Amino acid sequence: MRNQLKNILMLLLFVGGITLVLVGQTLETEAAGVNYSVRTIIPDNQIDQKKTYFDLRMAPNQKQTVKVELTNKSDQEATIDIHIANGMTNINGVIDYKTDKEVSFDKTLKYPMTSIATVASSVKIPANETIELPIELKMPKDEYNGMLAGAIVFYQKGQEEDEKDKEKEEAGSMGVHNEFQHQVGLVLSENDNPVKPDLKLQSVKASQVNYRNVVEAKLQNPEPMVMDELKIEAKVSPKGSDKVVYADTKENMRMAPNSMMDYPIWLGSKPFQAGNYTLKLTATAANGGKWSFNQNFTITRKEADKLNKKSAVELDELTNWPLYIIIGSIVVIILAIIGFLIARHKINKAKQEAVLLAKKKAQRNQERAEKRKKGNEKNKKK
Repeated sequence: MRNQLKNILMLLLFVGGITLVLVGQTLETEAAGVNYSVRTIIPDNQIDQKKTYFDLRMAPNQKQTVKVELTNKSDQEATIDIHIANGMTNINGVIDYKTDKEVSFDKTLKYPMTSIATVASSVKIPANETIELPIELKMPKDEYNGMLAGAIVFYQKGQEEDEKDKEKEEAGSMGVHNEFQHQVGLVLSENDNPVKPDLKLQSVKASQVNYRNVVEAKLQNPEPMVMDELKIEAKVSPKGSDKVVYADTKENMRMAPNSMMDYPIWLGSKPFQAGNYTLKLTATAANGGKWSFNQNFTITRKEADKLNKKSAVELDELTNWPLYIIIGSIVVIILAIIGFLIARHKINKAKQEAVLLAKKKAQRNQERAEKRKKGNEKNKKK
């Protein structure tokens, strides 16, 4: 029961966000159950003309208008909501895209895509027609090394609110994709100057993800580059001890430029124990980075009790009470049967011994009676 609940929660976690990675797929995509499609119109300053998302070489202070085609494939007018989203990293180590209203961004993100790209918040497409939608770009005046990453997000009217609770990861394309929405990746760079990868550990604390206890290590990618093939090994021990009480390893993760990741070290079904701990975390990335961190942290009794009361560990234990009662009842019944059989055996044995003793006593009495009779007969003859 406990393992099943854990697997379900982990699956929900895994499908918790929409993934865009730097690999193009088809030029035109139609989302399942959605009667419109989006096609990027690739401009001349596209770095790779084969990619279906915008990967543009820009210049400081440059202004540019890029366009996408929106096609309504239904027999009714369609209203499409649009917004610009910034790149971020979710807890699974997957690049996701959110607006300023949905999430707070890392302080090292100097130029959010929402400050560079602008687009109409909504458009109407006549039935069975195609329109062009302009997206205005305005680069910062100062030259910028590395990349700026974001996305243009399209929702059919009425779906945006529903999708806030139904976002799903789809690794494999920074082009146009998703079952209920379209996203067009938007990557801007001004030069090929190398950017050295860096990773920082900002904080460690006790936390929860979907009512599951985790030790949360807040990691920061402070550089304007995508960190690829990130591998993390994390171990938590009581302070001053080499005994590992919690551990987690994960590979093939990615971090968006200038983003934070709340990396979870799962406790499984274990409750938090108050005390002083040390996190030892090592990380490597394909970009050549290698990092090691040792950081002490404290879990107070108040924190441990609060999180344990809300955690799925308590739910698991409550869920298992019927099983415990059944097992306990079976044990009691078995013990009662064994006790009954032992008692009956003792009673039967006592009865058999009593009968045997009575027989022996009767036999002795009979032997005595016969001796007396014989003695009396001898006396009469005399």
